[in-house]
Amino acid sequence: VQTVRASDLDRSNALSIVSPTQPFKNLKLFDQGPDLKYPIDGAASAQWSAIPLIEPIRKAVAAAVSAGAGSRIVFEKKTYRLDGCKTAQYQIELVGATDITLEGNGALLVNHPRNSLISLKECSGVSVKGFTVDYDPLPFTQGTITEVNANEGWMEVRIQKGYSHPVEVYESLGIKPPKKDWGVVFDPVERHRRWDVAMQFYMNGFVRSPAGADIVRVNFVDGQEKNLASVRPGDRYVVTYKYGGASGNNELSGCGKCVFEDFTFHMARHGMTFRVENSSAKNAFRRVKLTFKPRSDHLIVTPKDGFHCKENRIGPLIEDCLFEGLLDDSINISACPYWIKKIIEPGIYAMSGTPAVGDRLTAHTPSTGELVEGFVVKLVKPYAEKPKWSEVALDREIPHPGVNDTNDDFPGGKEKLKFTGNTIEGRTAPLIQAFSVSGLAISGNKFSVSSPAESGAGVFSLSQSLNESISDNSMP
Repeated sequence: VQTVRASDLDRSNALSIVSPTQPFKNLKLFDQGPDLKYPIDGAASAQWSAIPLIEPIRKAVAAAVSAGAGSRIVFEKKTYRLDGCKTAQYQIELVGATDITLEGNGALLVNHPRNSLISLKECSGVSVKGFTVDYDPLPFTQGTITEVNANEGWMEVRIQKGYSHPVEVYESLGIKPPKKDWGVVFDPVERHRRWDVAMQFYMNGFVRSPAGADIVRVNFVDGQEKNLASVRPGDRYVVTYKYGGASGNNELSGCGKCVFEDFTFHMARHGMTFRVENSSAKNAFRRVKLTFKPRSDHLIVTPKDGFHCKENRIGPLIEDCLFEGLLDDSINISACPYWIKKIIEPGIYAMSGTPAVGDRLTAHTPSTGELVEGFVVKLVKPYAEKPKWSEVALDREIPHPGVNDTNDDFPGGKEKLKFTGNTIEGRTAPLIQAFSVSGLAISGNKFSVSSPAESGAGVFSLSQSLNESISDNSMP
C-alpha cells in the first residue's frame, strides 16, 4: 500500500486501502488536519474546513468493493467531518458487497443531520468497526418549561444557553416543522424523562414568544390537553429536528453475516439508530454503545430506537452493548402485517411488504376479528402500479378479505384497533396490554385467567390510552 501525501492541500493522508489483489498508487484521500476545532460541549457550531471529505471516502469504498473480497478501508484515529449532502441519503453505502471491512481505529465521524450514515444492502460478511459518531449541528434542542396552558394546548420553553431555537432552525432550512412531530418532557433535575407523564407530546408547530428571544411557544395538536395538565413549569423539554430524508442512522437490509463492533454513538439524527430488516443470515452487533458525550449536558443520545429489527428470518445477535439517552425503544424486534391494499383477483392480492414464496400466512380482518390460518405463498413479484407493494399469489382465496386503502400501514390506527369475538386463556393477567393508542375497541370476548391475584393486575392494561371502548366481554 503506497501512502500518498496531498502536498497541494498540505494535508496528511488519513485513509488507506488494503487489498489482496490491487495496489492503489494514485488515490488521494484527505483528512482535515490538526486545525479542526471540534466542540466538546455542543454549545456552538464549529468552524469547519471547506474540504468536502465525504467524496474521498466514497471513492475509497467504491475502490475497495471493486478490488473484491478481503479488501479493507482503513481510517486513522482522527476527526472526519461529513458535510450535508442532498444527492444521497446515506454518506456511505455498500450494495451487494462481500467481505469488505471498514476499520475506524478510533476515528470520530461528525455527521450532518441531513444525512444518514451507513447503509448495507444485500451484503455478506461486511465488517464495520472502531468508530465514534457525533452530529453537528445538533439534531435537537432542549430547555426549561416556563409556562403551560393545557386548556389552549401550548407551553413556553426557555431554550438552554448554547442550544438552537426551533423557529430559527426551520427558517434556516426553508421548511415548515413536521406536523404531529413529538417532544418529550424531562425531569427538572435528573437526566431522564418524567416517568409519570405521557411519553410523547404531539406538536403542531412553534412560534416566537413575546416573553423573550430565547423562549419558544410550542403548540400541540388537539387531544393533548389531558397530557399537558400534568406538566409543570420547571420541567425540561426536548424537541428533535427533522432536517430531511426519511431514513434512520444506519441500515442493514437483506444482509447476512455482517458485523458492527466497537461502534459508539454520542448523538443520532431523527430516526432509528440501527435499522435491521429482511435478514436471511445472522448479523452481529458487539460492543455498540449509545452513550452520552463526555462533558456534555445533552439530555438525549438518540430520539428513536437503538435497534429496530423488522422482518428478519434470523437474528440479529446483539451482545455487550450499552443503551442510554434514548427517547424510544432500546431494542424493538417485530414484524408488520402485510396489508391487503387491493384485490387483483381471487387469491391474488397487492400487499404492503414482501413475503417469501413458501411462507405460511394467517389472514386477519380487524373490523370483524375474523382469523383464518394456513395460507401458503405461491408467487411474489413487484406490483406494477406501485413499486412499494408486492403482488402476492396464495394457494387459495381469502374469505371476506378486508382492504386497507389508506396510506397508513402502521399496525395501529383507529380503524384497525378492534379486538372482538375472541377467547383468551392465560395463567396471569394482563391478557391485553396496549400502550399509547387511541380508539381501541375491545368487545364480545371471553377471558379466562387462572391466577389473576398472583400478578396483581387486571385483565386489561391500557397505558396512556385515549377514547377506548370496552364492552360485552365475559370472564368466568
